[in-house]
Amino acid sequence: MSVRRDTVWSLWFVQARCGLPSLRLPAFSGPAYSISPCHVVDRMTIWDAASHHSALTFMLWGAAIVLPCIAGYTMFSCRVFRGKVRGALYK
Repeated sequence: MSVRRDTVWSLWFVQARCGLPSLRLPAFSGPAYSISPCHVVDRMTIWDAASHHSALTFMLWGAAIVLPCIAGYTMFSCRVFRGKVRGALYK
């Protein structure tokens, strides 16, 4: 019994897309949790490193205005170009 080529490819794809990212989360969150809340060891906490409240408020309002514009433009461009591209025009 032989394994079909597309089956091997799909198994590799699932492993690459699901397996590797699931290993990254504990690899990065472990050291981050171990030094929390002192992110510069014994010098600065996360609260000392944060910007002033007015700067954070300004960035929040900027993101609240810009991100919906980006999402709207993306939806608009997808709607404009929908159906214009045909699949597999090359080999």
